[in-house]
Order: sequence, then structure tokens, then C-alpha cells
Amino acid sequence: DMDGVLFRGDAVIEGSAAAVRDLQNHGVGVVCLTNNARGTPEDCERKLKGMGFNLRASNILTSGLATARYLMAQGTAPEIHVVGSAVLRQTLLDAGAIESEAPDYVVVGVDLDMKISDLTPAIRHLTNGADLIASNGDVVIPTSAGPEPETGAVIAFLEAATGCVATVIGKPQPEIFEGAIDLLGVAREEIVMIGDTLATDIVGANAAGLCSILVASGNSKPAETGSHEPTARFADLRVAADFLISERSLV
Repeated sequence: DMDGVLFRGDAVIEGSAAAVRDLQNHGVGVVCLTNNARGTPEDCERKLKGMGFNLRASNILTSGLATARYLMAQGTAPEIHVVGSAVLRQTLLDAGAIESEAPDYVVVGVDLDMKISDLTPAIRHLTNGADLIASNGDVVIPTSAGPEPETGAVIAFLEAATGCVATVIGKPQPEIFEGAIDLLGVAREEIVMIGDTLATDIVGANAAGLCSILVASGNSKPAETGSHEPTARFADLRVAADFLISERSLV
């Protein structure tokens, strides 16, 4: 995960950049997952580079890219209607999806400039039989100014208006984790998911058959528990990386 593990908002978490460098220097592949579909992997790479990370766009998987991957697996040139950011729309079109006046899929993200009237075509397409696909299920995201609405709020509106049930792609759903496994190119038994949110990072990792580490540098609290427990808990990525490197050296 990125926000809460590598940085918080626009502030790098102390020691996280050095921790990533140490993992890379010890031959550990690093892939970043984010439920944010409002930015491209290249946007993420630029932000991370400014914070001292050397993480390439090709190793960053957004929920927008995972959504494109899911749609293209349904068949060639899926016909879509997009509700959300310009970045999400372009990501889907670049992957080979086609915008249509009679779409098979309504794909939902979030755009803070979205108007209620922007949802009217989506409601009509869904009523006419289109499937509802969502880039992620987060209802809000934390920011330095306070919580902002995310895709889950748009899902709730469309589900209430149409009776449809969304297929959600981002964490904790399996699609985005399977994409990360493919990027790393190793057996899932050799992969550890590090996240700060029990309900998305850890639940999704456990469901995908991955070891998981919950860090307390973001959303989680040291004593937070749930029905899905992580494999291990650490204060932050620096401590987690030191542990992983020491364990790897013993193999």
C-alpha cells in the first residue's frame, strides 16, 4: 500500500524511503497498490520520486488499471459508460474499452466536480441492463483537510437508484491483488502485503493467500483487531523491512 505506509497525504513517513531502498538492494521486488483511480501510475511515480523513492510506474497498480484489466478479461473491446475522473476514463480507453450509448458496463469512480446530473445517464444505462463496475469501494478517504467522498459514495447512490449491485475491483477484492502477483512474477507464497488498513489491505491479502503485515503508521491502531488478522504487526515500514531482510538472510 502507499498512503499510510510510504506517505501520509503529502508528507513522507520517516524511514519509509530508506526502507524501500534497503528492500530493493536486497533483491526484494516492490509493487505498490492503491485504490485511488484519480491518478495514473506515472502521477504516482512523480510524487514518490519527489519524496525520495525509486519506484517505477510499471510497478504501481492503481484500481483504475485493475478495473481495465478486469474489463478486458470479459472480452475484446468492452462497451462502457464512465462516471468518474478523466484519468479513469482514459485508463479504460487506453486498455481497449469503447465508449457507447448502449454500454454493457457502467464503470464508476469519483470526481469531486461531479454533479448529480452526471449520474442520470448511468442510472438509465443500469436500468436498461448494463452491469455496474466500481474501481474501488472506499466511501471516504482521509486528507489533511478532513475526509473526502470516494467511489463507495457514488456506488451507494447508484445502487439505491437502480437496485443494481456493483462489482468492486479495488482492495480488498481479489482482482487488484492478482494483478500485483502477476507484476511480481513469483509464487504467492513468496509475497508479503504491507498495509495500514485492516479492512482492505489485510482482508484482501489474506483472501488472496498472501502473508500480510499491518503497520500502525496510517489508518490502523496498535490494538485494532477484526475477523481477519495479519501475519504480523509492526510500527511502520522501516521496522517491517528490517524484519523481512533479516528473515530473508536466514533462508
